[in-house]
Amino acid sequence: MELKIVLLNCFLLHIPILLYNAVFFRKITKVLPSDRGINPWLLKAEHVFRFFIFSLPLFMPMHPSSSTFAPGFIIYLTGSLIYFASWIPHLMPQRFKYVLSQSIVIFLGPFFTPLFFLSGIALIGTSITYMVIALLFVCIHTTHGFLTYKH
Repeated sequence: MELKIVLLNCFLLHIPILLYNAVFFRKITKVLPSDRGINPWLLKAEHVFRFFIFSLPLFMPMHPSSSTFAPGFIIYLTGSLIYFASWIPHLMPQRFKYVLSQSIVIFLGPFFTPLFFLSGIALIGTSITYMVIALLFVCIHTTHGFLTYKH
């Protein structure tokens, strides 16, 4: 198996997500509780899987002619919009304070919604391996969010 970075690769699909996170980074980091009390091994596992989530797409060419490209792109676009929307209560905590404190699903939205756009990336790149890694990442990421919510 030869790893080769291709120009039209699936990493390009991460750029809108990274830009969104960069624009709202200061607000995002202010609204989420501290990681104090979270098992360091869980945090390390999350970082390792995050590394693979962002680096593997460099080696995944987009396959526009594949049968999974169109559904994958629709899932990616829809998933990205859902992910962006899931941050709204966190970015405006004064307006959504009650909802955030009463609904674990709303609180955990930014932790589990990446599965949607990551699934789209896996379909666009026709990679089952990436789909499995994305699922594991989101499980670990959501566990982190759940433990944060409990503190």
